[in-house]
Amino acid sequence: MIKLKGIDTLLSKLDAHNKSEAFVKAADAYVKGGVSAMSKEDIDTTQDLDLQVTPCGDCTMCCTAPAIPEYEISEHDHAFTPKPACSSCVSLMNGKCGRYDTRPSICQGYLCFYSLGISDTSPVEKDVCWSILPIGDSVAVNGHTSDVDVAIKNPKVTDEIFQILNTGAFSAVILRDDKKAVGFDGTNGEVTQAEIDPRDPMAMSLLEPSARVIGHLQTS
Repeated sequence: MIKLKGIDTLLSKLDAHNKSEAFVKAADAYVKGGVSAMSKEDIDTTQDLDLQVTPCGDCTMCCTAPAIPEYEISEHDHAFTPKPACSSCVSLMNGKCGRYDTRPSICQGYLCFYSLGISDTSPVEKDVCWSILPIGDSVAVNGHTSDVDVAIKNPKVTDEIFQILNTGAFSAVILRDDKKAVGFDGTNGEVTQAEIDPRDPMAMSLLEPSARVIGHLQTS
């Protein structure tokens, strides 16, 4: 179940944070040169959000499901290495992050719906971890899973996709594993599919003309 009040609260906090002078400076540095162009102060600014509502418990999906490309690792993260999707992070030890207090900025900025109190179903139960994904001037929802084909057949997952899109707060829902991504467009209802580029696993290829339309959905 997706909690609408939780979404409104989150978006309000993000909006205020993202309009701050320090964040705008940090974001400008990122746009011009990626994480490597950001100072330690810039990175700290982008991480300065305390939004967690629900303890993670035994869930470690944010440490395994998402890919972490090399360009997302800053010069300040010397002990960290890139990883492909659907693989364990080198810092994951005994079901916990071995360097939680000094984890990289990409990890600190991972806004999981379950930990934020927006979804009341643990990612482990449905093998999908939803997170906020800014795309230009809009906000989409990224779903990381070990198998897209299995996930989209799970009623819990499809119900949450419809709930997310019906809020009108997000432009799209993107579900991805290590091989492909399936996107659900909240504007025109198109369902698109694109292959994951291992060289750039976080690329928004579903927004490109090359993405293949595989169907349509009704959200109301």
